[in-house]
Amino acid sequence: MEFLKYIDVVAEGLRRDGKDTTMENYQYAKRRLAGYLQSRGKKDVGTGKVDRELINGFCDYLVAEGVGISTISSYLSIFRATLNKASREGLPTVLDKGENPFADMSTSPLRRREGTAYGRDVYQRLLELDIRQELLNGNDSPDTTRFKERLENLLMTRDLFLFCFCACGMEFSDLCFLKKTDMANGTITYKRRKTGLEIKIPYAHEDIGVCVGRCYYQFLEPAVEVKTYGGYE
Repeated sequence: MEFLKYIDVVAEGLRRDGKDTTMENYQYAKRRLAGYLQSRGKKDVGTGKVDRELINGFCDYLVAEGVGISTISSYLSIFRATLNKASREGLPTVLDKGENPFADMSTSPLRRREGTAYGRDVYQRLLELDIRQELLNGNDSPDTTRFKERLENLLMTRDLFLFCFCACGMEFSDLCFLKKTDMANGTITYKRRKTGLEIKIPYAHEDIGVCVGRCYYQFLEPAVEVKTYGGYE
């Protein structure tokens, strides 16, 4: 069985058990791995192909993107648990040969500060937030130019933030130069301005699909004018 599909199977079991937050973590990890595989011209790999070479390549890919050690450790912990479960269920894995793809790697996330992570509920509240009504509650008159400009700016800010959030934490500097032509066949393909590394992110997932739809028709191409401040674009 292919590994990404098996992660979906495990995630669905977590959802049925009411472990929604853990399920979402598995889906985020899967999207990251899918992006790495696509950057290597692959759609998926069999459970028996998840070896040390693949895991090392995935870690190098994340480090080049600037992903933190704690986040990488969280992904590895999820993949290790998934691979162990696959082995217990009789699926072929390198564990059957006595190999451990995660040997000498930290799979214990560092202790987080409270309030640094947001769950599905916060995302959903932002997505469904009636910004116009919030402005009206602040006694702003809907007939003024100021009201209309504030509403337009806040709507744009909300949608661009959610877009970056769903696109695996895309840097705002990369978003500013994202073009409509970078989106095709359910995948966002772009090069990070900081490192030049090509990134591929599938957006078939419902959440990011909603944000892509909004941003595609309203804000992209490009989101801001190219300006230079102190040598930094």
